[in-house]
Amino acid sequence: MFSRKEWFYGQKEVKNYGGTTLSLDKTLKMPALNKGLISPDLFVVLDDSNSILLDNDSNVYKRENDSKDLYILAYGNDFNEVLTDYFTLTGYPAFIPRYSLGNWWSRDMPYLDEHIATLLNKFRNNNIPISIFLFDNDWSLKDPKKSKTSGFTFNPKLIRDPAKLIEFIHSMNIRVGVKVNPKDGIFQHEAYFPNAREYIQVNKQGFIDFNPFDARFMDLYLKIFIHPLENLGIDFFWNDYDILENRNTLFILNDYMKKDLERTGKRSLVLGRNANYAPHRYPILYSGHNEISFEVLKFLPLYNITASNIGVSYWSHDVDGSVGGIEDDELYIRSVQFGVFSPFLRFNTEFGTYYKREPWRWDVVTNNIVSYYLRLRNQLIPYLYTEIYHYHKEGIPLIKPFYYDYPFVYDDPVYINQYFFGSSMLISPIVKTSDPLIDRTIQKFFIPDGVWYDFKTGKKFIGNKKYVSFYNIEDYPVFVKAGGIIPTAGINDLMSTEPPKELEIHVFPGNSNSYNLYEDDGLTNNYLKGSYCVTNIEYNYLANNYTLIIRNVEGKSDLLFQKRNYKIRFRNTKMATNVKVYSNDVEIPFTSYLMDADFIVEVKEVPTSTQLMVNCQGSDIEIDALMLIDNDIDSILSDLKVPTNLKDTIASILYNKETSTSKKRIAIKKLKKRGLDKRSIKIFLRLIEYMSEV
Repeated sequence: MFSRKEWFYGQKEVKNYGGTTLSLDKTLKMPALNKGLISPDLFVVLDDSNSILLDNDSNVYKRENDSKDLYILAYGNDFNEVLTDYFTLTGYPAFIPRYSLGNWWSRDMPYLDEHIATLLNKFRNNNIPISIFLFDNDWSLKDPKKSKTSGFTFNPKLIRDPAKLIEFIHSMNIRVGVKVNPKDGIFQHEAYFPNAREYIQVNKQGFIDFNPFDARFMDLYLKIFIHPLENLGIDFFWNDYDILENRNTLFILNDYMKKDLERTGKRSLVLGRNANYAPHRYPILYSGHNEISFEVLKFLPLYNITASNIGVSYWSHDVDGSVGGIEDDELYIRSVQFGVFSPFLRFNTEFGTYYKREPWRWDVVTNNIVSYYLRLRNQLIPYLYTEIYHYHKEGIPLIKPFYYDYPFVYDDPVYINQYFFGSSMLISPIVKTSDPLIDRTIQKFFIPDGVWYDFKTGKKFIGNKKYVSFYNIEDYPVFVKAGGIIPTAGINDLMSTEPPKELEIHVFPGNSNSYNLYEDDGLTNNYLKGSYCVTNIEYNYLANNYTLIIRNVEGKSDLLFQKRNYKIRFRNTKMATNVKVYSNDVEIPFTSYLMDADFIVEVKEVPTSTQLMVNCQGSDIEIDALMLIDNDIDSILSDLKVPTNLKDTIASILYNKETSTSKKRIAIKKLKKRGLDKRSIKIFLRLIEYMSEV
């Protein structure tokens, strides 16, 4: 219950949790945010008086002079209720195509068609999935004396046969987008300019002025210049109208393009700037040219988190930045890792030979780490697609701020960046450089109530507790709650974003749970007519007795493979001595084995019309891999180049729970007489301090 509070017109609002903003072009600090829907002062007033009025056909109407259009939101800290009511008022978030959840590739450079083919083949040969190829500025003919942005005709000196190239790209299960920006108008060099001038008047300079408020212009723009590109096979558009002061112009342009792309029954996808009017309906928001810097990475998680306060989950940033900066392997890796656990993973840089976004252009270690995470991103698409469906239908943010459930972290800079990624994952993003003394990143995080597991290692964390851990460059803080079910694509289905033939299902112990995997054609609005299917995955947990049930598909099962392969990965589990697998009530063959700390059961060619049940029993089969800081310290001690004969002595000092912190410090300093150098002493004194915080 809220205490009684009165509001009056013109009342000042002191506090607000913030929402989102227009762009992040060339900034190294968190920009001032626009107003969000929630305030600790109870009231939020949204003034919509200066926006334009549209009908369903995007016709513009003028408001009456001096009219006011105010919305008063009084929800206190009830984030979930305010988002539900806000979406009811403005419309629920758009349902984006499935392919948009894969890895995007773009560079601001004049690609030749053979260069594109070579590049994409190299990604394929390195087993790195790319789902979208996005043409930046240089794909089209332009008159540089008149405009550096306006162009709608493929440049034949670069792309000799656009239709053939796009067909080739599509054959690799990759979608194609192009950047367009009509702000300067439409010029004589366009292939379809003669057709256009028959329907609309040219200006004194002989070209067509850009005017999105003129329905005739927009009809011409879409039919004569955009539709032919679609006919060539272009799947979507990057609407890079970048005059951010003209928000109404940007809004009407985005609105026209979104609705036009839906004319054939396909879901629209427009990558564009934020016009700030119900931006959750106009996916995907492009944050601009990000600087290459850890300073930018430091605020990107918070930027995404606060966008949820205005109902937005669909921000897309340049992974590792696109302008300025210095190419740095650690920044590159941490940016890719953050991109994997963000709504979108999109590479883009400005023109320049030495910008390195291709993993193979780095050293072997960096290449291997980044390639692993880019594969992981595509593997996560079944989970991500289900979660964005819930965002679309129920308004549950894909990026849910941690402070929605744990308000104390809002004012705590150590934990403010944490967020829930869908219904089952918690992310504590690494946004700083590693400690050079121990060659690891020191990360502090707060684990929620219950029991959670590290997604990669399976280490167990008891909830409602603060932790400090030391992360190698290849590791990232991603946690799954006990009983969590994460459906992923099998390793053989990585080069496509379509529903996979092989499902690899990660099942974490500790609780019974259920997960409904949502699937459809990923492209059209036929799901609104019931053309979709749901697979219920139920996990019944008992100590030393696990049962996973994959129920027969409900809905349009013809959308899927008639038979599927399943790899059930029981996390933190030893070899079960008694395993049985049933299709309906008939026992069927399977393969089982251990991999790292997981027990895996594989079943081939299971009809999706039947129910699959896997039961694992044994004695003491759950691995109680409780996360202990001692394990991290032991790893650091093992790696450090200090005299080996001193390591046992150092360990006895560090792990002695009866000795005070001050006495440990003294004991470490005394080891100088036995050959421990100053740098190493400094390292262990620092580790003692971290151990004392736990």
